[in-house]
Amino acid sequence: MGYFAVLALPEDQSIAQHLRASRLHVNIWALRGLWFGRRLFYFDVGVELRLDEAAPNGSSIRAVDFLLPFRVEEGRWPNGAPVAQDLYEAVISDHSGALIFGSPIHSLDSSEGKSRIEFEDNKLTVVRVMEKGVTARLGQASGGSSVYSVPLWHPLTPGESAYFRLRWRIFGSSSLWKWARPESGARVDFRVCDTRQGVASQRDPSFVGRILPIDSANVFIMAPGRLAPTNVSPVPKHIRTLEPGAWTDYLKGAGTWQWMARDLLVYGWHRRAAERPISEDDPFRVFLALNRPAGRPGWMNVGFAAMGFALASWLLPLAGLVWRLSELGWGPVVAALGVGSLMGIWTMGQRVRPYFADRARKPREFFRRIERLLLCR
Repeated sequence: MGYFAVLALPEDQSIAQHLRASRLHVNIWALRGLWFGRRLFYFDVGVELRLDEAAPNGSSIRAVDFLLPFRVEEGRWPNGAPVAQDLYEAVISDHSGALIFGSPIHSLDSSEGKSRIEFEDNKLTVVRVMEKGVTARLGQASGGSSVYSVPLWHPLTPGESAYFRLRWRIFGSSSLWKWARPESGARVDFRVCDTRQGVASQRDPSFVGRILPIDSANVFIMAPGRLAPTNVSPVPKHIRTLEPGAWTDYLKGAGTWQWMARDLLVYGWHRRAAERPISEDDPFRVFLALNRPAGRPGWMNVGFAAMGFALASWLLPLAGLVWRLSELGWGPVVAALGVGSLMGIWTMGQRVRPYFADRARKPREFFRRIERLLLCR
């Protein structure tokens, strides 16, 4: 299960009752990778923090913690950020900001690291985060999750609110996105302010006491279009096709090429502020089960098999031993064995791939750096 929460810092727990997240925006991206069947997962989270006027005089909020439902893949982003990418520029952009908020935005004023924007009947103060100050909370990551501290450029004082947005790379996705079979099915289990079934450290009263209530939430999952939903809870407000060209600027740093976001369906859930706040007593849960329909006609499978045998029959005689066997009349048998061996190796690789979903971190990070260099400039 993927547990997510916004938490007050331990040193701010005395004023946590005056702090809340009035907005939460989450985007879970499953972008195409470098080879067939490969997916690059990203987690965008935007939060508007509000500190009540009733907070003690002189108090301020300089940072918050995030409980993230995955292991973070650290590594330098194209803009130089070491862990998470600040999306401040995208939020205040006329183009990307309109996509984020679903309405044209207008800039009211701007200063260093802070801007005020307006959309529909809303006014929002957008702030930068200190990218180099985003750090992991040692000893608090467990059960496939992570806890990171995110410092703000401008401290939040009583009566103020601030919106910020970050992008994270997902390394171990099995707690959030679990493949049922490689590219054949998946389960997405995302829970906000719900740690009652988590590990012991996330059920500790001192940890639960830091979880901030959330007034409203928008959660979007961008999943491969060839996977059809079979079980969804709650019912999404909408399901639509993603326009990859419209999101190219927003995805800078995560996906350079439009084909990486091609054939994605957007599943959207909304929890409005008029309802009860999201809290440990009233969490927000999203579950999405996907399956790939068996839509390929039989004649196509036969055609692919014939092409495979023909290719193997052409390649295998290149080896001296196979050539001699072919002269003895064993060519078709060797070709069949070769194709069977290749298919067996491929099948075994797909079977053991889930085992390495959250393991072999160092070699996988090395190959991911090469992949990012090619795809995520």
